[in-house]
Order: sequence, then C-alpha cells, then structure tokens
Amino acid sequence: MTTARGHLAAITSRPMLIAVPRHHVLVVDGTGERDGARFRAAAKALYTASAAVRRALGASYSLPPPEGVWPDIGSAWRWQLMMRQPPQVTADLVARVVAGDLGVRWESHPETLCAQALHVGPYREVRTTVNRMLTHVGKLGYDVAEGHHEIYLSNPQRTAPAKLKTVVRYRVRCRRN
Repeated sequence: MTTARGHLAAITSRPMLIAVPRHHVLVVDGTGERDGARFRAAAKALYTASAAVRRALGASYSLPPPEGVWPDIGSAWRWQLMMRQPPQVTADLVARVVAGDLGVRWESHPETLCAQALHVGPYREVRTTVNRMLTHVGKLGYDVAEGHHEIYLSNPQRTAPAKLKTVVRYRVRCRRN
C-alpha cells in the first residue's frame, strides 16, 4: 500500500509544482477559524471515522494529517476538512463503518497539478507563503484555481504557533495567452 504521506515527501519552503495523484478522502464541511471549536470537532470526527475505516480494513498504518480546503483566505471562514484514505477505501465501506452522526462523507479526487510550499509559523501568517507562491506560479506561466489547500503537519495543541508546519497548495493551470 502506498503511504498516505507519500505526496508530502519533498516539501520545502520554496514554492514548487507537483502532480498530486488521484486519491480518496473523508470530508467534513464547516465554518469558523482554524483554531476554533468547530474545526477541532471536525478533526476529531475525521480521526474517529478514519480509525473505524482502518479497523474495518484490518490494516495497520498511521493516520495521515488533516487537510483543509479554504475557498479564499479570509472569506467567512468556510472550509472543508479532510483526511486521505488508502486506495481500497470505498464509499460503500465508509457508509458501512462510519457513524452517520459524525457528518463525514467519502470523496474521490482526480489527479491534478499543484503548486505547494511549506509554511512555518502561525496560521494567521499563512498569507506570506501564499503571496510567495502566487508570485512564483505567475513567473512560471500558470494561474491558480480559486481557493487553497492546507495540510496540517503539526498538532496545534502540542506545538508553539511559531513552529507550526503547514503545507499550502493551490491547483494550477497553464495560463492562456
């Protein structure tokens, strides 16, 4: 089985383009700040659901880090929180083993070209990394898709804000001239 963290192997603070392979995720929709109660409750639901899926598979693997998709920085704090799943996880399996009251659903995401960079520091300063990425992507002749994706490598309950590690991603497409 490919590890869930394989797509995170070579992350640096320097923006780069990567091909993110097709993958399956469990998803919870919500609103509120990254360090708010709703976000923490969504993360707990994802860990609970992912652990149930892992037990149903009879597998032993580390649960991957949570990932957040934000329509735009500062936009009413709407988000989708998700967690990657192994390729053999299906919507039917999730429906069978995940409690309905968790508000978790299964999705399949296609392969896509992305720009990504590692942000180290408080969540409120992620805009600096975003701006650096946007400049880099523009110089390469790409445009970004709406919204951005964050992968939370650090546990904010155990890590000082200045040391939080977050991968920031945007889907990109070649600019039309």
